[in-house]
Amino acid sequence: MRQIFVQTANVSAFVNAMNDIVAAPADADKMVLVTGSAGRGKTRTAIWYAATSGAIYLRAKYYWRGNFRMVLREIIWECGQKPAYRTDLMAEQVIEALRAHGKPLLIDEADYLDQGSIKTIRDIHDLSRVPVVFLGVSHIARAVLQDQAVWRRFAHNIVFRDLTPDEVPAILRQLCEVPLSDDAIDVISQNCKMMADVIRYIHHAERAWRGRTAQMPGSVVKGFKPRVLQGRGAA
Repeated sequence: MRQIFVQTANVSAFVNAMNDIVAAPADADKMVLVTGSAGRGKTRTAIWYAATSGAIYLRAKYYWRGNFRMVLREIIWECGQKPAYRTDLMAEQVIEALRAHGKPLLIDEADYLDQGSIKTIRDIHDLSRVPVVFLGVSHIARAVLQDQAVWRRFAHNIVFRDLTPDEVPAILRQLCEVPLSDDAIDVISQNCKMMADVIRYIHHAERAWRGRTAQMPGSVVKGFKPRVLQGRGAA
């Protein structure tokens, strides 16, 4: 599979929101909530954005629950510093490091965050004035809604939705390293709604291509019908 990041409608919505908060005045609220079911491309988009913009990306973990010190420690490590032992000094480290870095902080798998961690990150946002992005499924939305002091700081609420049948062909043609017939592309487009499914099918097609001999037809899917299972393109 080609190592290309494909721009979809979900990605465009994310980038537009990021451009808005990055350009916002220093005293503006700069938090963003990104939700959507698994497989819609949230993580890939966040990693791509961090790699191209210099933003800080980190993934929340389940064992962070009940210990907001783990949040502070992880941010400090991502900023390239050694965490202080005391919590108050570590918090000051985080704020100063983010101010100096000046780039957004992206927290993936944010559903693992408990209320203590969410409020800690709100304080970091308020004191450092850097944009903060939570990425997760619907659980994180319910969590931040519990505290209106947190919720009002969100300038954007983005939902990653299913791919449309019009988006899938462009993704296939850009990413797949072997030729696909128009019939196969049509079937995949009608049955693959998630980026994860499309990528899974691309891997399947490329494996099938490698298993063919040099005498086989030029199209990997000529005479090959994609398997469809419960409305999803199976690989």
